[in-house]
Amino acid sequence: MAPGRIPLLEYPITRPFDSPWFSVVAYTVGLITIVILSVVNVALVGYDPVSVFRSDFNSTERYWFDKFTPSFASRSQPGKQCDAHVFNVGDSLITNSSLFDWKVEAVYKPNAGEAGVSYRGSTLEMCDIVGLSVLTDLNTWTVDGEVMMYCGAPDAKKDLAQLSAIAKFGVSALPSLRTDFQRLAKSASEVSRMYTLGQLFELAAVDIGIQFYGAYSASNGTGLATYSLLAKFNTTCVEFPSGSPDQSQTVCDDSHPPIFKIIDATGIMSNRILRPPDVLFNRNPATYELEEPLRAPILNFINLAHAAYTSSACIDHRLLVASIVSTW
Repeated sequence: MAPGRIPLLEYPITRPFDSPWFSVVAYTVGLITIVILSVVNVALVGYDPVSVFRSDFNSTERYWFDKFTPSFASRSQPGKQCDAHVFNVGDSLITNSSLFDWKVEAVYKPNAGEAGVSYRGSTLEMCDIVGLSVLTDLNTWTVDGEVMMYCGAPDAKKDLAQLSAIAKFGVSALPSLRTDFQRLAKSASEVSRMYTLGQLFELAAVDIGIQFYGAYSASNGTGLATYSLLAKFNTTCVEFPSGSPDQSQTVCDDSHPPIFKIIDATGIMSNRILRPPDVLFNRNPATYELEEPLRAPILNFINLAHAAYTSSACIDHRLLVASIVSTW
């Protein structure tokens, strides 16, 4: 390789500034800048985010560096520190009364993905009990069932989701068949609503058991042993327009007992015969009608379940979910 093709080495020529104060100012500004950048770096990334649960989506937590942060960039503001929680089918909904555990059964109008409900601390409006199923088994001295709730949004509120949820209830003499509600009610304080509702459910279930056992004994052991029904409630909330196309008002009537209709009912006799007998093969089988001594306690139990779950999930016909994930 020819020497002329090799780049020549060079070095810069420096000379000091004439003013002695320039070095002092440069070192001072550099030191202050390093300190400021270090503080900002610690405030921004010098901590580990921890997920916690809050009952209020708009709750905030103050930090030591808030006074140095402009208001438009501060995270210590309502709604900026909490992440929306997405409820999917099968997830639990704990209401603000914390009496019953609801499970999301279906999402008809999702607002998070294809089948999720994004919760940001607001209430789910237009919630009402729409259905209830009851199973009475004399063989195990058990009365249990499920309550079905629907939460829908008025047409004027397109951002609200529509979903349905179910909650289990029941009373059993067998420990393995007792529901979580029955176990919690037995261990609750005697002055709590949970304990009172548990006592009411037990009294209603005992009434059913006594009536069914009396009818069974009177039939010489050939009477009804198991009975199951599905009841559908008429919604107590009616939506009326309030004069504007984009506004509406909801009128709820809780002054009268709920109106419901038993749309399906099946019985099993002590000799294992189905009533009606064609229930498995007929698409529209007839509803098995109970005699009045058996019908009255069943209807009383249905009304009690409706009242209990309405007080839990439909206070002012709104549902307030108490579980939310917040991230700092």
